[in-house]
Amino acid sequence: MKTAPISDLRNYNTVINEVHEGSPVYLTKNGKVIYAIVDAEEYQFEKAREHLFEELRKAELEYERTGIAYSTDEIKERLGL
Repeated sequence: MKTAPISDLRNYNTVINEVHEGSPVYLTKNGKVIYAIVDAEEYQFEKAREHLFEELRKAELEYERTGIAYSTDEIKERLGL
């Protein structure tokens, strides 16, 4: 885990150059991690994955509530694929 004091942002190029996919830099203040700098593509991927899991959970709850399930073909048809 790469860490740097937040004061290192005065020379932000040094900190930014340490950020790579799968290797964020954690910024600390008084020894406590308060921020993480991550690769933008990795951040977008994580947000998309989070959204997917939220939608899957909604679908799971809807199935538990109604007992209605759809085939892959029905889903594709509903999505216009």
